[in-house]
Amino acid sequence: DDDDDDTQHAEDDANNIANVIVIDTPYLSDIPAQLKYFLQNYGSRIDCLVFADMCKEGQNPLNGSIAKLQNQNILQRFCWASCAAQFTYNPLGKDLTFLSKNDVIECVQRVVKQYHQGDRVSK
Repeated sequence: DDDDDDTQHAEDDANNIANVIVIDTPYLSDIPAQLKYFLQNYGSRIDCLVFADMCKEGQNPLNGSIAKLQNQNILQRFCWASCAAQFTYNPLGKDLTFLSKNDVIECVQRVVKQYHQGDRVSK
């Protein structure tokens, strides 16, 4: 029955929903005060965080902010993940080393799945 299939698809879609915030902050020397304030005071409205860093993996400065937030016991209540551009040489005319929209979407999908499985840290 087609109605049963539609209902199942709607239920599957509903199970994959979470309140996700994607963070891409240009402030590299410390955690932005507004971000810290928001996470501490409005974090109950958020299920998942995705840190999207335009820099290459391994050289991405947002990892420093992630470590500070974790050390200050701010990230523990969230399911979170980090994504960055590929750590590879960028051949002339290619955009492999740039963080793409699809990279961010895949990271969001992964963190939402983890959220529904009860995991708190990205794998």
